[in-house]
Amino acid sequence: MSSSEALVQAIKSELKTAGLTYAALARELGLAESSVKRIFAKGDMPLSRIDEICRVLKLDFADLARRVA
Repeated sequence: MSSSEALVQAIKSELKTAGLTYAALARELGLAESSVKRIFAKGDMPLSRIDEICRVLKLDFADLARRVA
């Protein structure tokens, strides 16, 4: 598994732990649920999007990166 795939999996795990659905995340990010699903299906997102998701999760990006490492 590549580092980026591991990072996406870690984000998914954090969402599950927080009890956040893709629909809830989409509302927080101001996106359509289908857009969020597409982002995670592709597994390719810019760092700015990861930062936004971390903000919603109240999680520091460095903490997330350490979990992947």
